Amino acid sequence: MIAAAGHSEVRSRLLDVLDAAARKTLVSRLHRREYKRGQVVFNDGDIGDYMHLLQRGRVDEEMMTLDGHVVSLRVVQPGQFFGELALVHPNSRRLGRARALEPTETLVLYRRDFDELRLHSPSVDRFLVTALAERVTSTSRLVVELIRPPESRLWRQLAMLADAYGGEPIRMSQDELAHTAGTARQTANRVLAEGVRRGILTVDRCAIRVLDRASIDQMINE
Repeated sequence: MIAAAGHSEVRSRLLDVLDAAARKTLVSRLHRREYKRGQVVFNDGDIGDYMHLLQRGRVDEEMMTLDGHVVSLRVVQPGQFFGELALVHPNSRRLGRARALEPTETLVLYRRDFDELRLHSPSVDRFLVTALAERVTSTSRLVVELIRPPESRLWRQLAMLADAYGGEPIRMSQDELAHTAGTARQTANRVLAEGVRRGILTVDRCAIRVLDRASIDQMINE
């Protein structure tokens, strides 16, 4: 579903780098999209010509490792963005997959509109520089994650999800959790069982609730 976006309701700290006039102009070019829980926003290798500003819901950004495992790069939250590399090169292809973890709404900015905006508002370049700088940081974090043991990756994934969901239950099965950490279901089951035993979290059908966020950091370093 696609619709034009209103000006006052847009949520994105990325727009804070723009002056008022440039922000208003850029927002006028955004278009609304909606996704169901579990729906793929884009797949690795898809041709992309727009980026997303997340307004509602959460999106899992995933990358495939050289050994064929899929790992979660980050959980995108409202106010954040993804797919920004599409603004850089014509006919660029998506790197990794984005999947809605719950009913989700985004605002998309097409490259053709962005290129036109840059001609009339040079300050819009700050928007792109900020987005790409954050991409470098995220990619560097992923490289570090891939050399960690599977149990450590799972605890770090739980930490990331706990921060993304706050006090809300994490609506994710053991299979899904293992998938996002690039490991096996048996490993996820073992980590979750240990978390329950220590009183760090509870596990229900397709729902994980973190009770002690600080203890997760301790588990990461054990």
